Amino acid sequence: MSQKALVVGGTGPSGVYIVDFLLAAGYDVTVFNSGRHDGGVEFAAPVERLYGDARDEASVSAATAGRAWDVAVCTYGKLRMLATQLAFKTQRFVGITGQPVYRGAARRTPDGGIALPVPEWSPRQSESAGYTGKVAEGEDQLFAQHGRGEFEAVIVRYPGVYGPRAPINHEWAVVKRVIDRRPFMLMPHDGMSYFQRGYAENVAWLVFLA
Repeated sequence: MSQKALVVGGTGPSGVYIVDFLLAAGYDVTVFNSGRHDGGVEFAAPVERLYGDARDEASVSAATAGRAWDVAVCTYGKLRMLATQLAFKTQRFVGITGQPVYRGAARRTPDGGIALPVPEWSPRQSESAGYTGKVAEGEDQLFAQHGRGEFEAVIVRYPGVYGPRAPINHEWAVVKRVIDRRPFMLMPHDGMSYFQRGYAENVAWLVFLA
């Protein structure tokens, strides 16, 4: 019997690659998303589609009721709510967060404020009232659920993602300088504090390995 995978999101920059990697490995894949970004998205093989709002608890509860998957990959939506709803419905929960969760990572250069390289155990912005604080709380919740045996928890912290379907073309700043024939590119702190980027297919492969 094939293993079953749930991908929440699935049509974003890395989502399509994640789905295709799972399909190539023989998984039966279910994609849960709103459907707003389905246009032009084609997967390598047929997938089951569930439509709903990954930010709405009632919608997620209705879509996943009575279901179970071997692995769930959440690329979008409210992480804490999704983890609560998928408790005991998946053996492994892969949550996607990001490097801004680290304290000092979002400071503007040249002020800096975060020592590089950044080890995994660096302080996080748990006290922040904004997005980064909520992400830190979500990470803590995932590992608490892991400890209670509700699922195996894995967290992948994304860099800035570029490639097809990316909402922001981070690489345009470089391309424009090439077009303008500018001979130099200024790099803060000799390039050591430049915001890290990851190509969509590469970060998707990392998620698949997880």
